[in-house]
Amino acid sequence: GYSPDNPVEASARTLNNPLPFVENFEGSMANWNITGPWGADTGDAHGGSYSLADSPGGLYANSVDGWAQTAVDLSGSRWPVLKFWDRYAIAVGDWAVVEVSTDSSGWTRIYGWSDQTETNWTERVIDLSPWRTEPNLRIRFRLWSDSSANDSGWNVDDISVSEHAAVAQGYPFREGFDGGLT
Repeated sequence: GYSPDNPVEASARTLNNPLPFVENFEGSMANWNITGPWGADTGDAHGGSYSLADSPGGLYANSVDGWAQTAVDLSGSRWPVLKFWDRYAIAVGDWAVVEVSTDSSGWTRIYGWSDQTETNWTERVIDLSPWRTEPNLRIRFRLWSDSSANDSGWNVDDISVSEHAAVAQGYPFREGFDGGLT
């Protein structure tokens, strides 16, 4: 089982967390199915003492494909949004992605990168409205590596899935779309 000193947990349970879903990794890993070395990392957290990491306390290995997966019940939601904070160092040829699935066999990539480093904690906000009626949307954070270089990997913290909260814009409103459609 999970403990801060033994952060590895694996099982085949089906998870179906109601909205709002919030995970800060300060307690157990009961909301997660883990494959590979994923677990709680005490060396790097956005908030609190723990974050989720693909290789807690060290470099990720070569030729691995592992993930941390949870699921949420989006039935009845109108505009669900996945939010999380992350930082990473991913070597050339390796990938870190967030994927979703309605059936655990077909996965859709909704976020990811390869060959990059981001040393600062950065908040990510991902629209889940295409799956707003799904009663059991699986969400997984996945890292896979090739057989050559490796790096310190991916830390994720303060994950939430909740309804989008509209932000009121002041008057006069001006938008040049220079920063994207956020």
